[in-house]
Amino acid sequence: MPKTFQHVDGSLMVPTKDAVGHIERIAARRGYDIEIVRAASARLTSIPEQTKVELLPGLIIINWATDKAEPDLGGGSVNELVLVKIAFEFLALLSGTAICNDTAHLNEIRGVLKGSGDTAAFSVERLLAPTYAPFHGLCFEGNNPHAMVQVRLFGRLAFRIHFYHLALDAPKAVYTHDLKTGEHGFRQL
Repeated sequence: MPKTFQHVDGSLMVPTKDAVGHIERIAARRGYDIEIVRAASARLTSIPEQTKVELLPGLIIINWATDKAEPDLGGGSVNELVLVKIAFEFLALLSGTAICNDTAHLNEIRGVLKGSGDTAAFSVERLLAPTYAPFHGLCFEGNNPHAMVQVRLFGRLAFRIHFYHLALDAPKAVYTHDLKTGEHGFRQL
């Protein structure tokens, strides 16, 4: 579902279901009679896609198609510390209270996550699947010889986080969240 978004030029991108309300509020602020606005708004359903129409003087709309929506991955890279934090919290869920132990290796990771500098305790390996899929996932891949957690976004973007000084006494496990249905699941491998 597209979200309402205001561009730098002042134009709005609005989901179709919200368009009438936005048009009525904008037109009312500009002093248009409500009956004229309602008549203009009724035309929304008949405007062909990709066509620019002046609905009221000075109020131009375009009925954009959104049937090919995909995530925009053209921006900056995901901050590696965000990925490490996600992976570390997944390990915390799998390990129970063991994650609370006061050890040099756990404290080193905690320190970096709090912003105390770089470390050799972990690294982030970037992976890429051939196609997108509507899910996010986390996977504890086991200890080989150290703990490894994979963070997967939109089915395609994946990051393997290597925790060089940690090993987890737990079976391999996967958590997935289906972006279409909202369903999520956890299973041990």
